[in-house]
Amino acid sequence: MRGIRMRRVLAGGLVAGVVINVFEWLGSLLYMEEMLAALEVHDLSFETTPGMVVVSLFMGFVAGFVAVWFYAACRPRFGPGPGSAAKVAVFLFLGGYLLAIVGYSFLGIFPTRLLTIWAGVALVEMVVATIAGAWVYREP
Repeated sequence: MRGIRMRRVLAGGLVAGVVINVFEWLGSLLYMEEMLAALEVHDLSFETTPGMVVVSLFMGFVAGFVAVWFYAACRPRFGPGPGSAAKVAVFLFLGGYLLAIVGYSFLGIFPTRLLTIWAGVALVEMVVATIAGAWVYREP
């Protein structure tokens, strides 16, 4: 059994990170107006700063690297391919994204409809990104 090929994890993580960041951008176009309205109801405001954009993009790449690393680590047990990548993505979604969204629900700021959209976008985002990154990770 070979070890994890970190160069391929990095390459796959870059691809997965790009996919995640594109989904996040498209998702924000889908729900930003509703999010801002929900914040306004609670007398809260939100203004995007350049620093927030940089951190958000960086975290998208971190999530991509993590997804591909977990795919590479699970590959010997689940086998190579998109099915294994999708399993990894679903578990990362359940252990990360969904926990955060449930936490947001406890704040009572955002409507359930908006949180459901966030969860749906996040699940699709993770599956597509992890499959794309896994395709790049391939071992000889």
